Amino acid sequence: MADGYAAVGDCVGMTMPIMGSGISASIRAGAMLARAVLADEEDCFTRETLWQYETEYMKKLGFAFSSLELIKAVMTKLSKEDIAFLFDNKVFTSDDMTFGCDDISLLSLIGNMSIVDFIDRAKKASANPALLKKMSAVGVNFVKLKSITATFPSKYSENSVERWAERYNGFFNSTLDRIS
Repeated sequence: MADGYAAVGDCVGMTMPIMGSGISASIRAGAMLARAVLADEEDCFTRETLWQYETEYMKKLGFAFSSLELIKAVMTKLSKEDIAFLFDNKVFTSDDMTFGCDDISLLSLIGNMSIVDFIDRAKKASANPALLKKMSAVGVNFVKLKSITATFPSKYSENSVERWAERYNGFFNSTLDRIS
């Protein structure tokens, strides 16, 4: 986003190859951008007036996209044997892989799981300690990621946005390094 410019869709990474719901997210983001444009009574379309779009996007979709990015980062570090173990032992099922199609939050997967099912899956995963360590990166870092996305600047300021982006990007860079 810049003065007089904002974008939605594939060109700004609103894709979700894990489940293909980027089209839905792009349409929702387009509606958010339209609201911000219509709210700009002076038709200036500056970063400050378009920032409403950015903040609404982060609140409604940003954390969900970020959590999916975290999962994707972990999944890319797994071997085919790790993935086979997860499915063969029903730590993950094919139904789990559809989380996000309607509600793109990771919480939609975990929130719909009974405590008994969660414990059963954790026990199954514990049979492979090396894999469990990789997978625990999601849970441990999920809270950190939530705290970072929650501090997204509500008002536009170049300095505050740069500081936030450094923290956000630093989180992903350090997380990927630890998962390796």
